[in-house]
Amino acid sequence: MANGTLHLSESLDELKETVKQIRFYKFQSSPRNFSVPDAFHTTKTETEALVTMRVADESNLEKLAATHRCQYEIRDLSLEDIFVEVVSEG
Repeated sequence: MANGTLHLSESLDELKETVKQIRFYKFQSSPRNFSVPDAFHTTKTETEALVTMRVADESNLEKLAATHRCQYEIRDLSLEDIFVEVVSEG
């Protein structure tokens, strides 16, 4: 909860298990138009995109990377990092 708005409602263990930061990189073209529906937060540079999102199945990440012709890596987040990413704008 932040500013009176409930953003997520689940156990702390489940949050840590499912909410991840994904680094998409080595795009064959610019990541400028890269987007992930339902992402909590996305930051893009000229060469990569950092996306905080719920990862229920890694095969979805594989499909997303194949569609955008890039590579990806999954990063675990602390509960504090999850909070910051989920309540931030963007």
